[in-house]
Amino acid sequence: MKKLLYHTKYYLTRSYFLSFVITLILFYQGFEPIKDFESIIFWYGLIWFGLWAIRDTLLGFSVIPDTSEIYSGGENGEGIVDIIKNADLYLYVISPFVEFGNNLSRHILDAQDKVENLTILVSRGRGMDKKSIKELQKLKDSDCNVQTHPDLHSKIYLNEDVGLITSMNLYQPSINKSLEVGVRITNSEKLKEVEELIKKYLSDRDTKPFQAGFCIKTKELIDYNPLKPIDSDVFKYNDRQHSWKYCHKCGKESEVTVSNPLCDEHK
Repeated sequence: MKKLLYHTKYYLTRSYFLSFVITLILFYQGFEPIKDFESIIFWYGLIWFGLWAIRDTLLGFSVIPDTSEIYSGGENGEGIVDIIKNADLYLYVISPFVEFGNNLSRHILDAQDKVENLTILVSRGRGMDKKSIKELQKLKDSDCNVQTHPDLHSKIYLNEDVGLITSMNLYQPSINKSLEVGVRITNSEKLKEVEELIKKYLSDRDTKPFQAGFCIKTKELIDYNPLKPIDSDVFKYNDRQHSWKYCHKCGKESEVTVSNPLCDEHK
């Protein structure tokens, strides 16, 4: 039922479609000025122009200058947390850097149980911290679709009813300290456009499934990057000269080095 309402809302917000429907209704109701093909065209154009003139009221968007409202929502509408909690058909979380925490991770997992498509897209190879990597790995292990792109800079949070396009990463320093702005979208036509944009991101040739790496020195989960296979917290310059014992990709014991960090199976 919600999917039917979603598609209905989408088409009803399109001015040309709504104008056509109104014109037909008037014609079949015997509206006297509409009596031949020329008058149908005239009234269709007139109605379309009227809807176009008030299009700003149909767009359904608002600017959010407050960081806490972007994240938590407020009297004027939903925030990121609400978008995640209230998703029923689909959910997209697009943010180069993420830090979910226990509560938001739980909301995402709850959404995963009910939506048809839950996708998370994050940056790749930019030194995401270990806590975030563990959270993403947990979500991936729970069958969330976690993807990465090396050039991602967009921040978009979207379900079938509400979208947020914002400057804010889903990351605590951004939430607590940064000056951020967002645009909340509720118009179904615009939501569809944003969804199509996200699908372009996901079909880009550089978009790859999320892959956590293992530190070849400690086996700690780190960002997967064969050029930097040792956790920066423990890396020392002379580590390049030594052999280590964990494959950067699978974590299995294997004789590896900084310049050759993968076991035979993953080379």
